[in-house]
Formats: sequence, C-alpha cells, structure tokens
Amino acid sequence: MAGLSPSFSLSIPVALICAVALSTGCTDDVSDEGADDEIGSEEESSDDTGADTETNSSGVTETDADTETDTGEEAWDGTWPSVDCDPLVPDYCAFPFPSNVYTVAEPDSETGLRVELPEVAVPMSMGGGVTDVAPFNTRDGFSPGIHLAVYLPGATTEGLPTPDSIDLSLTEASPTVLIDAETGEWVPHWSELDQSTPDDDRRAFLIRPAVRLEDGRRYIAAIRGVVDADASVLAPSEAFAALRDELPSDEPSVEARRPLYGDIFARLEDAGVPRADLQLAWDFTTASEADNASWLLHMRDEALASVGPEGPAYTLTEVIPDWAPGIAYHVVGEMEVPLYLDIPGPGGVILLGDDGLPEPDGTTTYPFTLIIPESAADEPAPLMQFGHGLFGDYTGVDVTAPIVAEINMVSFGVSWIGMSSEDPAELAAALGGGDLSGFQTLPSRLLQSHVNALLAMRMMQGALKDDPAIALNGQSPINPDERYYFGGSLGGIMGSVYMSITEDVERGGLGVPGQSFNLLLSRSVLFEPFFDVLTFNYADPLDIPLFLSAAMLLWDRAEPTGVTTGLRDGRFANGFTHEVLIQGAMGDHQVSNFGTHLMARTIGAPPHEASGELFWGMEPVADGYEGSATMMHDFGLPPIPLENVPMTEGSDPHSAIWSMMGGEGVSMLDTFLRTGQVISDCDGTCDPA
Repeated sequence: MAGLSPSFSLSIPVALICAVALSTGCTDDVSDEGADDEIGSEEESSDDTGADTETNSSGVTETDADTETDTGEEAWDGTWPSVDCDPLVPDYCAFPFPSNVYTVAEPDSETGLRVELPEVAVPMSMGGGVTDVAPFNTRDGFSPGIHLAVYLPGATTEGLPTPDSIDLSLTEASPTVLIDAETGEWVPHWSELDQSTPDDDRRAFLIRPAVRLEDGRRYIAAIRGVVDADASVLAPSEAFAALRDELPSDEPSVEARRPLYGDIFARLEDAGVPRADLQLAWDFTTASEADNASWLLHMRDEALASVGPEGPAYTLTEVIPDWAPGIAYHVVGEMEVPLYLDIPGPGGVILLGDDGLPEPDGTTTYPFTLIIPESAADEPAPLMQFGHGLFGDYTGVDVTAPIVAEINMVSFGVSWIGMSSEDPAELAAALGGGDLSGFQTLPSRLLQSHVNALLAMRMMQGALKDDPAIALNGQSPINPDERYYFGGSLGGIMGSVYMSITEDVERGGLGVPGQSFNLLLSRSVLFEPFFDVLTFNYADPLDIPLFLSAAMLLWDRAEPTGVTTGLRDGRFANGFTHEVLIQGAMGDHQVSNFGTHLMARTIGAPPHEASGELFWGMEPVADGYEGSATMMHDFGLPPIPLENVPMTEGSDPHSAIWSMMGGEGVSMLDTFLRTGQVISDCDGTCDPA
C-alpha cells in the first residue's frame, strides 16, 4: 500500500512571532517498579476517610459540623478561606496551585464553588502589563488535566516517582502523594522539577497526575521527605509548620484554616500518610463535567438544529478536474455557519448569552477543501474528514490525495481556527502583551472550529453530495452512509474532541495525539518560540508553570481534557458511541509520548501487543480486537526524556508512521475505519525494519 506523508506540523514563523510580541528578544535558534506495596490503587480503594462526612449535591465532600477531629481541633464546616498570596509557599505568591483558597462559594454551581484568582496572584509583565482575571474566574473548579505546582527552594528529585516509575507514586516510599478526598484512593502520578528554565534556583516542583482526574472532585496533595543536595529533609514553611504542629501563628490565614487542615490531616492519616512527616499539603477541587462540556455541547446542538439534515449553505469557489494522479476533483468552497465569536478572524472571543452559554450573532463563512478520487466513479466512496496539524489550515487535506486515490475515500477538511495558519501572530501578541487574558481567543476560536467541523460533515453527507459540479458518471461520488475521521498531530488532538461529540461518525483515527496541552507544551519543540515570548516578558521562571495551569481554565472547554472521558460511551453525543485507533510515534519531537499514553488511558484505548512499547495502566490487546486501541510505532530512537523538555534526539518521526512504515500504518488505519477491528500488518513489532 502506498505510503502517506501528511504534513502534520508547520514551522512556526519565529521572526513574525518576535515582531508582533514587540521586542521579545527572540532569535532564530529555535518500566514501572514500586518500592513498596501499592496503597489505594484502583483495585484496593477505601471509602472510609476516617471523618464523619457527607457529600453535598455538588459532589464536594463536607465534614459534619458537629464532629471534631481526632486531635480535638474544631471541625471543618466545608468552606475555605480566600487568600491573596498563600503563606504556605512564602517565596511565590500563587503557589501551591491549584488550591481551594483561590475559590469562593457559588451555591448555583455544580461544585458549590467558583474559581476566583486574585489579581495580585497573577504576575505582572516586565512591561507593567496586568492580567484581567475575569475570564479565568468563570469556572466551578480547576482543570482535571494539569500539573500541581509548588516551590520548594533547594529541592532535588531524589526518590521521586517518574514517568517510568509511576507505580512508585502508589507506595509509602513516594515523597509525593495525591489522594481523592472522597474515597481516600491514591492517584498515580509522577513528580519533577521544572526543567524548562535554566535557572536552578527558581524551578517549580511539579506533581503530574498520570491519569485524568475525576470531574467535580476534591483532591488532597501532600509532600513529605523531599531532600536537598546534601540529602537533608527540607523544612516546611513557617505557616505550614504552624498548621501541622498546632503552633501559635500571627498569620490570619493560618488561624482561619485550622479546621480545614484538621480535615486534611485526618484524611491523609486515614490514607496512610502521617501528619508528622508532611512538608506541605493542600486541597483543590476539579471543575464539574457540565462546566467542562456544556459550552461545546450547547453550540453543537444549536448549530446542527439551525442547519438541518442537509447541512449549511455553501458555495463552491474552485473545482479542478484531474488535479493529481487518481484524483477526479479537487474542490474548494465556503460554507455559511453560525458565528459564535465577536469577530470571525484572529482575535475573536466567544459571545455569551444571558444564560452564560455561547450564543451566535449572525453567520459567517469559512473555507473547506474536498478531494474526490477517480475510483468513486465506479463505487461511491465513504467520507473521511481530515484534521490538519498545528498552524495548518483547510488546505492540509491535500496530503491525503495519494491514500484516498488508493483506498477509495472522499477526504475533506476545514481549519482548526485558533491554532491555524492565521493564528500565530495573534497568539504571540496575547502572550507578549502583558495581559494574559488575551489568550482566551485561542480556546474561543477552537470552540468555533469544532462547530465548523461538525457542520462540514453534515453538509458533505447532505446537500453537497448531490451537487452536479462533483458528479462522476452522472451520479454522486459520495456514499453518505460511511463516515470516518482521521487527523494527525493537532488533528489527532482536536480529533479526540470531535470524536467525543459527533453524532455522525462512529470510528476515527487519531495520529500522534496527546493530552492535555498543559502536559504537551513544555515537551514539544514546536512551542519553544512561544516560551521565548513568555520568558522574555515574565522575569520569574515560576510564572510559566503558573500560566500553563491557569490557561487550562480557559482551554479545557475546547481541548481533549474536557470531553474525552466520554468518547466511547457516547454521553456527550446523545448516546452515539465511538471508537478510535490511536497511532503514536515513539520518540516524537512534537507531541510527547507521555501525552499519547495519557490520552489512551483517558479514552480507554489499550496498546496493541505489536506496539513498540507498552505503557502504564493498560493491558495489551491482540489482533482482531474490536474497540479503541493504541499502536506505538518504534523508529529505533532513544527513550524520550523523563523531564519536561522536548525530545530532540534523532530524526523526528512525527509524520513517519504513514511514510516510513512500508504501508503498515495506513493499512491498519484503513482496516480499523472500515471494520472496527484492530489488525496489525507489521511483521512482529511495528518498526521500520
């Protein structure tokens, strides 16, 4: 089978980014083993938290106000004090983050909370720019897909669980612990010092969940036994020591939190984490499922209802016959769609109605490309919607011409606006302008792009299939009853969202994807120019991991973290279920394999036994398996770095699955899309040999 070499990524115009960001100083240089028995694993979780608790309607666990802790401390009433700068980490205002002290009570929300970041906690740019926190303060909890960030001066990584020793995080030997406050279950994770900065003295200490956290759930993080370069255990901050050891304190937030920490310490003790050993502990609550998904689902339902079964109105602007070998027509057109942004182009921000949900303001047009193979003249071809790579656009579908000519599919695509060829300059300006709320244009435009993608599929299977301008031998070249999705890189990432919410496509292929962007960004070579913009405008290296987590308050509604938990069961598609084949490239420079593994675990896509690597938390499946699965293709590269830096060794295999694998990657995808079976055509392990 002929190889396909999709152009999944686009070189970022570094000079353009630097110019728009105004003197940013950019240049053109651009096996799991646990030490002890596991505690609180999925197979052995405990519902006994050791405190008299009740769960309110929002799912947030509250203690009974009539009880006391074992130490005699006043019982916690289920509320959190608000602080501007948390003295638990005195050397950096906003840490630990996320934290429930950056929330307020919100009785009407699903969690009973609303995030409220104080302005003082968000760093000022070196140019004096101040961030408008209002867009960040709309959520009913924090992202279920982010790292937890603190600052422990002098900390080392000695003894910490790593991406290849995740099991360690579930044992008593782990210096870092993350528990579900409701069940007491230990959450698998790894911990690291931020290596995205060269400043050894200002590295954030990060705890990275190895699974997507539950929605609307309270979690407790704890750190104990972290040592410095001399192997001495780091002392806790004065404020935390006062809470842990019941010492007097002049700090008002310490006194206000004593009942809360009585609850935190009791839950940790019951989970097997002694209070006396703690260097730091805190809690946070994740956003509810409704808060993560409601905007996108509302937009989908409203937009599809507005266009009906035939799809949106469209105009064909270019129809080129015999465009390439085996291609009957190359078609470019525009479709008219509801506009949910204040402006249709770069910089657009989502419009909200009185009910707080996105509402359109008229319509606009967006372009699409359609490729029809000659073979569709003999047998009408299935539809395959294609998702382009980072900073590509609707013309990216052109790379599918060789494959659709061979396997008889009609491919088409639209732009993932927000992360398309139009957007780098606007994104750089948002990051370098001093007001980080400007970042909201990216997820806003991505939300619109999801609507556009859904409407494009409805249009292709509806009115457009019968357009006489594309007829072959007097009949439609499109079989509207067979509909698939395939996207690579950004198209694989965003494709996971599409496949979670579509009511038209049952099976899809996700090429070199991952989640969440909070995990992917610092581990990707593609984002280095944007980090240059941030690091030039924000002097403290600790500002960057804070922004990467705060950004997810905006991003989750448009990226995989928000909805991929429901991809297979159909709960975000009115019961329409889906399956996907994930194809990853071991040693990928652009999308970290750790992000691919996390997406596979979130969706429930176990590795095929012919994968070049298996990964934590999932048992492999064999040929003939029907359901979602993952194939990690081996290109003979060294292992990727365990630290949060990009893989750079060897030739980047990001797009090589469909060009260097002798056709096996394409054949596996084609078989899965048509039959739902996971079949490897590789001779043993899937590698270039």
